[in-house]
Amino acid sequence: MADFQKKTPDFLTQADIVRGIKETGIKPGDVILVHSAMRTLGHIQGGPQTVVDALLEAVGEQGTLVVP
Repeated sequence: MADFQKKTPDFLTQADIVRGIKETGIKPGDVILVHSAMRTLGHIQGGPQTVVDALLEAVGEQGTLVVP
């Protein structure tokens, strides 16, 4: 029997998060507002700081990140 379940990593890395962000169409120079719970992302290698770093990397130095 074939296994059709999608395999997910045990944890997400900063590179995984940046890739996912860019797949949504966000690009350097954009202004983004992010409101999320860490638990919705799953296990993150490096914890919350990794998520913040990934968001900042995705918008670049000319972008703006707003987190309420």
